[in-house]
Amino acid sequence: MLTPPRRRARALPQVGLGVLLLCACPPRQAAPIESPEPGDTAAPPDEPRDATLAAEVAPESELAPARPMFASDDGLVRAPLPADDAQWECIRQTSQPPKPPTTLIKCRQRESSRFFFLLAKDYEVTPEQRRDVDGIIREVLPMTYERLFDSFTITGTTPVVHQGSEGREVEIRAVHSGLGEIRKRERLFVRGDHVLVISAEGRPELFDAVAEDIDAWFAGARFANLGD
Repeated sequence: MLTPPRRRARALPQVGLGVLLLCACPPRQAAPIESPEPGDTAAPPDEPRDATLAAEVAPESELAPARPMFASDDGLVRAPLPADDAQWECIRQTSQPPKPPTTLIKCRQRESSRFFFLLAKDYEVTPEQRRDVDGIIREVLPMTYERLFDSFTITGTTPVVHQGSEGREVEIRAVHSGLGEIRKRERLFVRGDHVLVISAEGRPELFDAVAEDIDAWFAGARFANLGD
């Protein structure tokens, strides 16, 4: 598959790297809970599109049965749609300089009491901001989560391979002042100036309820900048 031309990242202050890693919850003091999504720095979302228009189908596997794919407008990110369209709203977001170049897709539970979302994201950093995956976990995640949560614990990390690229899966437990206990499962990959993220985040009790959607999303997410 041809890889779209890489976008040129603008110079960013060092502190911007932590902000780029999306987290579901807003900062404890200032940022609104959705602007367009808690803790996100991307541009306002496009209007949700009819999932039936998606032409691609996720690959067959034990974890990712064939499902329609939901793709970003620029084609950099795509992932299998959740099974029950009535329960989920899916959006696309992009930003360009002077904001950090970012592309993401996100499917979130429609019911506000069921705080939970799935995310796949590609963002760029400057050469000076580059970190390997372990560096992101060690330096960037703590800075990000200290800003967003009252408390957090990284409960484990596991090596993973996705589209032939090595990365790590991270499990986080956190407490947010407004939402209470939060669980986050995240996979991180680095390719040059691009950081690729697959996430599931929300109320801990919902992880079992939407386990099949999580597994399909994590197994079937595809990034143009990771290659085939």
